[in-house]
Amino acid sequence: MKVLLIFTGGTIGSTISNNYISLDGTKSSTLLKKYEEKYGIDFEFDTLTPYNELSENNTSKTLNLLTHSVKEAYNNQASGKSLVNNRGIPIFCSSSYDGIIITHGTDSLAYSAAALYYSMGTNLKYPVCFVSSDKPIEDETANGLSNLHAAIGIIRESLKHKSDPTSHTAKSLNQVLVVYKNANSRTYIHAGNRLELTRLYNPDFYSTKDEVVGEVNNDDILINSDFVTEDNAPANIDFVKQFSLIIPCVLSPGIDYRRLSAWLTSAGYLAQKAIVMRTYHSGTINTKDQAARDFYLNMKNLGIKVYLAGGYCKEVLSYESTKDFEKLGITPLCKLDLPGALSYLARELTNNGDYYEY
Repeated sequence: MKVLLIFTGGTIGSTISNNYISLDGTKSSTLLKKYEEKYGIDFEFDTLTPYNELSENNTSKTLNLLTHSVKEAYNNQASGKSLVNNRGIPIFCSSSYDGIIITHGTDSLAYSAAALYYSMGTNLKYPVCFVSSDKPIEDETANGLSNLHAAIGIIRESLKHKSDPTSHTAKSLNQVLVVYKNANSRTYIHAGNRLELTRLYNPDFYSTKDEVVGEVNNDDILINSDFVTEDNAPANIDFVKQFSLIIPCVLSPGIDYRRLSAWLTSAGYLAQKAIVMRTYHSGTINTKDQAARDFYLNMKNLGIKVYLAGGYCKEVLSYESTKDFEKLGITPLCKLDLPGALSYLARELTNNGDYYEY
């Protein structure tokens, strides 16, 4: 088995210095050394470091660099085309990988995973797994090594199903995934586009509607038989360009919709294509206030589409405030939180020049 390890920084690549958590360029080797001490290394691997950054400092430019680097590695390895790592050393000439693992910080993990998910599409040849750590690797209580070990296990499990790529297990594992052990000691396998925003000061990760791909339990890979893997084609998304056309917004009772409307319709903002509003936990927004209704109708008339990250699903009982969504030009993205919604819309704009209902 051969794996490509892509290091991008984050807590899993950091150390404690002068009472601060800061990046350490040597931590990729430290991570592998500690992993070998705990689990042993019985697989081949190459490494690549496209950038080294605390994930809170990531930008749409970083997303472009990440998605380009991973897709280049994935697409070129089969043809034997050489790449070079960050030190100019060629990697993988003719050998094929069985999986890719990306180490990443927790703060913007959901955004990076969603960006790569929609860039690479689904039905991949093998798993592409993101792993993170809640604490620097030197901390014995950190979950980074456990998450890395779980990702290695997922790649092994995928190999068992290589002869039947259309099986439920193969389709579930051969996509962009996030593998993460929560504080309850359960290690979940998340689809890259389905992560929710994390709670403040709590690094645990959950999927929207608690619909996970599966779970890793004592090295056993338990696939959720009810999880439906989407069929997505790859897309060459320029996140700098597309994110500049999408305005993310988190709802609160204090929003001045008249001022927001005036700001959005001022010179320089009419090029915006969409607004993504993160709903309240029940998938609702304020549709009673006349200023809010006027805002949505104004956006509709201007051709600026309003989408709801986490908006209610039609198949479930919902509140009265949701019945006018269609009339007001509001489209709910019921299975996506803000990170997934942003990259989904960026993909749609790239492919179609417009947005469609999720």
